[in-house]
Amino acid sequence: MVSKMYKEMYSRWLAANLDDPDLKPEENAVAMMQAADHVSTGLITYAARDSEFDGRPIRKGEIMALENGKIVATGSDITKMTYRLARSMKKKDSQFITVISGAEVSEEDAEHTTELVQSKCGSSVEVSHIHGGQPVYYYMLSVESVSYTHLTLPTKLEV
Repeated sequence: MVSKMYKEMYSRWLAANLDDPDLKPEENAVAMMQAADHVSTGLITYAARDSEFDGRPIRKGEIMALENGKIVATGSDITKMTYRLARSMKKKDSQFITVISGAEVSEEDAEHTTELVQSKCGSSVEVSHIHGGQPVYYYMLSVESVSYTHLTLPTKLEV
């Protein structure tokens, strides 16, 4: 799934760049795998057809908010669904939220949505925006809840 790959690549990249540059590649790989476990992914998309999910009716064209692959809400306003999803995904230890806007989102709308995410999620979390240009998803959210300094490396690597 695109969202899982995106969050894992981003987290792994961060872990590789924030860890000791003298680490062996295998040790960095372990740190990157651990980092991916501390990221949640949110998606804002639309229903392509009428359907039902977990007993919930979904109408064609309705905006859907997904958290880690599960539909958590539906609605009609893309911006409102995005900041509500970000706010519900944010945990006490969340440090970063990345808003990745899709191909169908204007730069102006993306900036406005990112500002709303920041205001709704508070000053304890850093919110940034990336224009991803992805199809299908209006927004992808990455919520990170980890300090990379606490990741532990095994004393013996098995390859």
